[in-house]
Amino acid sequence: LHSYAEQWDDAIAAYELAIEADPGNADAYVQIGSILLRQFQDESGAVKWFLAAIEAEPQNATLCLRLANLYWAREDCSQAEGWYRRAAAVAGEGSEALARAQMGLTRCARLQGDLEAALRAAQGAVDAQPDKASYHVLLADVYADMQRIEDAIASYQNALALDPDNKRAQRQLDALGWREP
Repeated sequence: LHSYAEQWDDAIAAYELAIEADPGNADAYVQIGSILLRQFQDESGAVKWFLAAIEAEPQNATLCLRLANLYWAREDCSQAEGWYRRAAAVAGEGSEALARAQMGLTRCARLQGDLEAALRAAQGAVDAQPDKASYHVLLADVYADMQRIEDAIASYQNALALDPDNKRAQRQLDALGWREP
């Protein structure tokens, strides 16, 4: 176990040297954060390094999403929401990063019981990536939460039109009692 930890310590030291040579090397910060998170379960240390990566590349939506997802996993919805908002603000229009940020905002809003905000965010995910079935399922789930059953059915059907093998959409339609005409 000790030699295993030493290997990761050596990797961290190598990335630290890369940062010394190029302080703007966001990938090196991310790699250290990822090692701390995955190998040592050091969430606080990982956050520090992910924040440094974002400081190096403040317009990188993927880095913001990584930090948002870490806070989400820690059940810190307030911090997660802030980082999902930042990711959405810097993501390109119509990008996967924008859709993922909107999905995160949807999860936070649903958890907080703000279904109107969840609906806006889920619609934003669909608008960003209209050809992705998973975002239509997300929108349908919010409609179902709001008891807007016809809208939920339509969104689940949209998901199935994009991905006929989408088991979640089919299960949800079955649960709603919908049968193909």
